[in-house]
Amino acid sequence: SALKNMCSLMGLDMDMDSNIVKGRTACSKNKTEEAAIPLTIETWIWLEGAMNSPDMFVRALSLSWIMLLNGTLRFAQLQRSKFVKAGPSYLEFLATAGKAKQEGVRKPMKWCVPMQTVTGTNIHDAINKYMSDLGEPLNDSDFWLPDFGPTRKGLGEVKSFLGTPMPIERFMKFSLEMFRGSGATDEMLAE
Repeated sequence: SALKNMCSLMGLDMDMDSNIVKGRTACSKNKTEEAAIPLTIETWIWLEGAMNSPDMFVRALSLSWIMLLNGTLRFAQLQRSKFVKAGPSYLEFLATAGKAKQEGVRKPMKWCVPMQTVTGTNIHDAINKYMSDLGEPLNDSDFWLPDFGPTRKGLGEVKSFLGTPMPIERFMKFSLEMFRGSGATDEMLAE
């Protein structure tokens, strides 16, 4: 329906009854659609500032969130991504497996983020700092965000990047700790 509205507003003539469009927009009959709760501008600005944190683990988490938000990605796509190049106003990445299946296979997907955030923070500089934090062996890994170690420790107790990809459960756990450390309340985080 959003695609139909956009086409109508823009005066585009698209065949909405084609199998390609229907197949990509079909929802499960058991699924009810809900509007996502929007991220506040204050949280977004806080994340941008946290990319310059003295704590390299907070920098890694906040940069990952900025990438997810600007690239409109799922965590799995971010984890399968590698930096490709810097354009004049954007940064290009390649996810080894994209969002949609084509003939039963997830094909590689190029995606981009703007060079600068809404507050003017240079994302390319933040990525270069992140790569420096990771060190040479992890720069060549086939995942974006390595797990933090030692394992079973909280965000304030981790000391190193491990050679394994961070699972989404740990990403969410560390992210909650990071947001709570910024003063976010449980009520804010529930939203």
